[in-house]
Amino acid sequence: MVRKKALLRSEFVEGVFEKLVIEYERQREKLMSSTMKRNEYEANLLQKEVEKLIYRALYLLMIYTKVQVSESKEITGIFDVLQRFLRLNRPSNS
Repeated sequence: MVRKKALLRSEFVEGVFEKLVIEYERQREKLMSSTMKRNEYEANLLQKEVEKLIYRALYLLMIYTKVQVSESKEITGIFDVLQRFLRLNRPSNS
């Protein structure tokens, strides 16, 4: 939860978002590589974890919009990480 008078800097939110994307990559890789090896229950658990990470990413983006500074330097970092996150959600044609 973000309080109105809390001093939260946008680069902190950006850093947490970047770590979330790294974890999301790891979980997606685990889900894709082990789909055949795992039973349905384990696959569902992994899928739920991936979905939780997506919701956390959206929540962090909402927080970021509240604490961001209007400087373009501040914004470019989060956009790079956001693009990386969105590219992970593209369906692969392979």
